[in-house]
Amino acid sequence: SDDGGGWTLAAKVHRWHGGSPYNEPLGWFAEERDVAALLDTVSYEDRPAALAAHGKARLDPIVAAVDQARFTVIAEDDLDQRATWFKAVDAGIWSWFTAVDHPATEVCTDVDMSMDCTPGKIVSSGSTLLGGMDLATFGYTTINACPLHLRHNEDQSPDFSAVCSCTLNYDNNAWHDDAADGHWGNGLEIWIR
Repeated sequence: SDDGGGWTLAAKVHRWHGGSPYNEPLGWFAEERDVAALLDTVSYEDRPAALAAHGKARLDPIVAAVDQARFTVIAEDDLDQRATWFKAVDAGIWSWFTAVDHPATEVCTDVDMSMDCTPGKIVSSGSTLLGGMDLATFGYTTINACPLHLRHNEDQSPDFSAVCSCTLNYDNNAWHDDAADGHWGNGLEIWIR
């Protein structure tokens, strides 16, 4: 299968075009939610729950053996437009999407962890930054080395949601997200092995 096989889809953030208020909690990755959506390969559109995860209770038995994660961002307007990064997993995997600090790990664009590598960590404060994951690496113009980020700040807002690409409409919207907010609404898959 893809990238050497053995991957488990741990969580995903659905693409979002709408403006309905809902909560995006910081600790969502560790909590079981909308598990049925993880089995649906195309369910990224405006779901009532923006986030899906197997959660800590279900994945703890395998996480001890996990040493790599795959993050794939899916364009808001194009399911076929994707970009992928591979991240070395540190012991703080369940704190990735909280305000808890944890070490940076290597983030690369290939499964062998040898191309376009940079230290990166997931940092949450106001929004959640995916350090080391910048679409500029794949040739898209982005805002000042801006990593992908999410609006995980628990504010129940109807504003932009899902993943921000930092691409605005640069290069004639080369990265296909044209949500009203300009560069939000992208989906994200998080795989572990």
